[in-house]
Amino acid sequence: MASGHASALSIISWEGYLSAMFGNTLIAVNVQLVGILNNFLILTQVALAGFMPLAIFLLAAAFTAISTGMSLTRVHKLSGTSQGQDEKFGTWQMWQLGSGLVGIAVVPQVLYNTVAPAASSLLPFFCTFLVLGGILIGVK
Repeated sequence: MASGHASALSIISWEGYLSAMFGNTLIAVNVQLVGILNNFLILTQVALAGFMPLAIFLLAAAFTAISTGMSLTRVHKLSGTSQGQDEKFGTWQMWQLGSGLVGIAVVPQVLYNTVAPAASSLLPFFCTFLVLGGILIGVK
């Protein structure tokens, strides 16, 4: 990138790095923070070179910041440690539920992008997310 050969970054699968980074953010503790930072730096270079859509990069950056903050807060026992008797789900439980749904819904999206990399559609993600949300509401 610094030497002006941004095209070398075109062989990097940003979907794979994004999935790995999201996985690390969901379990962000000590060592995973190194993986999160490493993946984020690589994705930043790929996005700056124009091989990753800017909107997805910005959403990924926001999600990474929020999830890392939530995980670190939980590790330091600042969130979700006390829960009222009438409160069914605390902040941490809701975060786990939401991030788990997104994590599962991303899997078909990554598989879709692997099979059809030229097609630009978030349909697999949204369909899976809606089905999982419907199942969750039905179970509740």
